[in-house]
Amino acid sequence: MNDFGQTPPMRLIEFLHARFSAVADPQRAVQMAAFTRTALPVYGVSAAQQAMIVLSAKTEFGTDDADLTWAQARSLWSRPHREMKYAAIEWAAQPIALRPRALTLHRHMIVDGAWSDLADKVAQRLVGGLLTDFAPAVWPTLAQWAEHSNLWLRRAALVAQVGRGEATDGAWLISQCTALLDDGNFFIQEAIGVALRDHGAVQPELVADFLRSVRGRLSRLPYERAARPLIEGGYLSR
Repeated sequence: MNDFGQTPPMRLIEFLHARFSAVADPQRAVQMAAFTRTALPVYGVSAAQQAMIVLSAKTEFGTDDADLTWAQARSLWSRPHREMKYAAIEWAAQPIALRPRALTLHRHMIVDGAWSDLADKVAQRLVGGLLTDFAPAVWPTLAQWAEHSNLWLRRAALVAQVGRGEATDGAWLISQCTALLDDGNFFIQEAIGVALRDHGAVQPELVADFLRSVRGRLSRLPYERAARPLIEGGYLSR
């Protein structure tokens, strides 16, 4: 028993383990481990194969019980293999599970994952998913994360809106980039660049104005990442 409902049946874990093991590629596993810089075990399953396997698992084990779905996701997350953690994120992204109460689970995943591939997936897929229907309940949490001592929570606050297009709250994004402007951590600076570049495709004037206002103060990495397409589009001078 845990905070997310009853302990889910081991059959789901056994199902995914069997399917991942059947298509495991040791050479790809080495490459994936190197790319994510993880010491965790990796099956070596491509993203496309993972998606197909998780989809079949949803058909077999999916439920309309939110508490059970969260418990299943948390159980998958507890497994050591990287692909199981990716599966946990997809499991938690099911509509039945995208409710504000799941933010506790999302926070656990971000802090425990402690790397950009996991933190960004949780932020964009899960927290970003919540913003669609529950934005008023999510913004206060993101504001707290943006000021948190844990760098992955700070990063999550920055990248949660990446990919949301016109639904992105540009003013909020700019305020968070401003607040974290002097944060010297590489992963925070990188996230500022990612977020600004993404939103620059939607509100180029807003992002260009911000870049002009912080030029010389914003680190070179995020500035160049965000500025390049705006320069090419004529919104910003070199």
